[in-house]
Amino acid sequence: MPLREAIAIVLEAYAGANIVDIGFDGSSATCLYRVKALYLGEMWDGTVDADRGVIADGSRLIPLKELMEEDRGKLAALRRVGPGMSEAIMVAEKASSGKAIGGGLGDDNGKLVFEIFVLSDTGLKKVILEPPKARRR
Repeated sequence: MPLREAIAIVLEAYAGANIVDIGFDGSSATCLYRVKALYLGEMWDGTVDADRGVIADGSRLIPLKELMEEDRGKLAALRRVGPGMSEAIMVAEKASSGKAIGGGLGDDNGKLVFEIFVLSDTGLKKVILEPPKARRR
């Protein structure tokens, strides 16, 4: 299952969620994507079972106050920038002629960036994208 399909499954189940971090987890016998999303003012932490196309048991909501200050700052910046992880993944895949296998939020000298990992014919690439409205925090 492509990464974008896993995102679609989360967004269908949690309307209005904003993906913060997603990555393929090859450590189990089942193909899984580990996902974190901002949802209803909390951090949703869950797993998508890529073999069955469903959200796996064990998801949880984490109050933002329990996150590290740096992570809360990135989430606040994410709310301001407009385009989200889904859009960043599409741009990264097109720019690098590959398929995304993971992505998350990063910091580039005080600016929020999307860090997307793309697998292409030439290998694994890290694509860093600055959202249009990103600014120093």
